[in-house]
Amino acid sequence: MLICMKKYFLDLSGINALLKKQDTEIHLQVSGMNSYVRHPLYTGTLVFIFGIFLLQPLVSNFISFLCILVYTIIGARFEEQKLVRTFGNEYKIYASQVPMLLPSFW
Repeated sequence: MLICMKKYFLDLSGINALLKKQDTEIHLQVSGMNSYVRHPLYTGTLVFIFGIFLLQPLVSNFISFLCILVYTIIGARFEEQKLVRTFGNEYKIYASQVPMLLPSFW
């Protein structure tokens, strides 16, 4: 865990963006969970929030799920535009083969 934190902390925390430090070797990650969905963290978040609703089926939990769902879909669309600008045709091909949020196993 400490090795991962050391390796990825500056990128994940946003400190590199503040320091205007760019990773010169950017490549499109298409293996692992990214071979099933283009945004696995968003999918996991939605599954988690929906699971909370299933455990405690309250109207407030359902409203929270719907709000997070809408926010996630809008955010994913903006991120897709950024990824197309970054990776170009490579990302367009990947996007045509892999679903955005719901995995397709067949």
